[in-house]
Amino acid sequence: MILFAALGLGGVLATVLGFLGGLIWWFDLLASFRAQLAAGSAIVGLVLVAGGWRRIATVTLTGSLVNIGLIVPLYLTIAPEGPPDLRVLSFNILADNKEYDQVVEYIASVEADVVFLHEVSRPWEEALQEADLPYEMTINRASDLIFATLVLAPEGAQVVSNGWAIDQPRSVVVAFDVEGTPVRLMGIHPLAPSDEDRARLRNEALELAGEWATEQNGPAAIVGDFNATPWSYPFRRLTSQGLIDSEQGFGLQPSFPADTFWARVPIDHLLHNAGFDTIGRTLDSAIGSDHLPLVVDLIVVEEAA
Repeated sequence: MILFAALGLGGVLATVLGFLGGLIWWFDLLASFRAQLAAGSAIVGLVLVAGGWRRIATVTLTGSLVNIGLIVPLYLTIAPEGPPDLRVLSFNILADNKEYDQVVEYIASVEADVVFLHEVSRPWEEALQEADLPYEMTINRASDLIFATLVLAPEGAQVVSNGWAIDQPRSVVVAFDVEGTPVRLMGIHPLAPSDEDRARLRNEALELAGEWATEQNGPAAIVGDFNATPWSYPFRRLTSQGLIDSEQGFGLQPSFPADTFWARVPIDHLLHNAGFDTIGRTLDSAIGSDHLPLVVDLIVVEEAA
């Protein structure tokens, strides 16, 4: 029982530290695993109850309930229904992925209006250039970079890259009309927070994206591989600014790593302002990547357009 007691108290500590990601970068990593902490603490707590360690069991189960309380709101919102005005596909294809034909076939089958492909390297650029896809393709990778985000957009769309080097915003803005309404989408792929400097750069990139979104007058959204979960410090700052998580109403949708279900966390997102509503949100098969592709169906909210 001592081992289970240590696990239970460790889970509670991780739960608390996850709220303090704005203070120390690796605390924020703990916030990524709310689902795992909820399930693990529940199991450990029940074992402690059965073993008679009721005080530590109570603390452990309380920790589980805290994490559950952070996840449940994703299931409570009722999404509107109807045909989409806009379908967006965001897929971190993994630079080393060799499933060129399968990914191209998948993109064609989704029939998205706009596609953001992350970690696109030179071989992927060549494969996509050779593919017969009904989009205007914009390559944003500078020659000195291994990969960047590539955009497949409708004809006539305006695409502006903000740069993909380590210290740049790592974002691209696509502007076009949907049924006469101007809309703007920002595709992003901040750095993974694997150390203090990279965590800082990730947070700065997400902050810049949030500032851009809140400055837009019409329908606008941020979409991509955020390298942050809904409970992380920079993500919570985005939603506190009025941006809406498309995951609300569709439940927890973990997208990475694709091949390890028990460790999978939701880091692929679409956040939008009041100019959009989400009516559909799905994750599909990885097709050789370590991410699951994200497909989001949106409608334009007339009174906010």
